[in-house]
Amino acid sequence: MATQETNTTQLGKRSRNKAENRRGILESAKSLFSKHTLQEVTVERITKSSGVSKGTFFNYFPNKESVLQEFGAFLLRTLADKLQESSPEDCPLQDRLRVAILTSVEEMGLNRQIARNILASFLDGGSSSPAFESESARFRESLEGLISRSQERGEIARVSSPSEEPALLLQQILLGAFALWAVRPSLILDEQLDRACEFIWRGLSAVVPHEEGRPPESSAHQLPVPKPSSKAYDAFPWLDPPKR
Repeated sequence: MATQETNTTQLGKRSRNKAENRRGILESAKSLFSKHTLQEVTVERITKSSGVSKGTFFNYFPNKESVLQEFGAFLLRTLADKLQESSPEDCPLQDRLRVAILTSVEEMGLNRQIARNILASFLDGGSSSPAFESESARFRESLEGLISRSQERGEIARVSSPSEEPALLLQQILLGAFALWAVRPSLILDEQLDRACEFIWRGLSAVVPHEEGRPPESSAHQLPVPKPSSKAYDAFPWLDPPKR
């Protein structure tokens, strides 16, 4: 009995150590990638900052690009969670998409440098990490569900193609808007999303008949759209708990 309890304690300690090592690597990488380019940040700099050996680093990540893709995977995971959160049934699809992206970026504290590094990681790394692929698929499934429900309500047109195809198009356009914001300092994210959502909406929205000379009435509940604060760009709250 005592031996079993000892083994359980040791396993619990090893699990905590692994979690702490991984967290330390991510925190150090976050700090470095928020200030420097992908080329400037090396595995050696990350390990030195986090206080772990290179061998320990490679136990968790095959390269520095996979660390950045972990951030990208978390963004997609957060987006999927936001889209699946309960909201008024009459809330328009475009409002749900816009609010989900802005609040996710706000909560993660993404700045342009980190966003650029995430994009560069896919070019330099050559392929997506399994975590990113998994969260990308989950995000797309969330979009498929929203599209199907919007079609049932008559909010958007039913098309001959299955909901998977509009969902894939939506994903590409929304992530494209995010990518443009990352590489072009003159762009403002919420304005870029407005353009993207308007473009999407024109293609997907259903034609609702109304009386001649009278504009169609909308009972859609409008969600408040948050404005990203400058403080949100300083760090990832999901790594560093907010200070009260």
